Amino acid sequence: MKTIVCVEDQPDYQEIFRRTLKDFTLVMCSTLQEARSYFEAKAPCDLVVIDVSLPDGDGIRFYSLHKDNFESRGIPAIFLSASTDIENKLTALRLGAEDYLCKPIHPLELKVRIQAKLERSEKKKDKSNQLRLGDIIIDLDRQQVICTSSNDTLDLTGLEFRLLLYFSRNIDRVLSREQILDQVWGQKVAVQDRTVDTHVSHLRKKIGDLAFRIEPVQGMGYRASLIR
Repeated sequence: MKTIVCVEDQPDYQEIFRRTLKDFTLVMCSTLQEARSYFEAKAPCDLVVIDVSLPDGDGIRFYSLHKDNFESRGIPAIFLSASTDIENKLTALRLGAEDYLCKPIHPLELKVRIQAKLERSEKKKDKSNQLRLGDIIIDLDRQQVICTSSNDTLDLTGLEFRLLLYFSRNIDRVLSREQILDQVWGQKVAVQDRTVDTHVSHLRKKIGDLAFRIEPVQGMGYRASLIR
């Protein structure tokens, strides 16, 4: 059963969600802090519905801060708002939101839209079980990295595989060590910066020039760039 996280503080809409989404596992969060705690725990989520105006902040800003986490897990987002402000809608869509709905919304329309986004997300996941970059194929099902020129499997540890996958999904973006720790280590751990540096160094040696270069960005972190 798919898990839907609804970040909504209004009791009437919470009740609409409960009645309309009985076919799903529903997680209700009344504040952004509750939602933040849920996602930081890496709890299950297949789609998130976020109200734009919440007691402790702006839903769009919350999404922008956690966008990397949502994208890396393939979680589509739908925004709800009582406002018809076009700027908010455009901002949300530019950030990558799947949909933006203005209240009031008919419960059946909400359900149909959610089902459509989940089906689309599932098709994307089916097509993305393998990623090809340069001379390597990242096989997500087998958790392996294959060199296409020799058909050999690269000898990566589980952590190095996750590190490679994270960089491959964030080409040309500067990633701080804090972001790398959060997305690759996956939990709040007492890991020093030099530990991240050590693992990145090992990965760079193993992939060489097969896919992309991982270069340090002084005072900021690392950036992976495709080899032209």
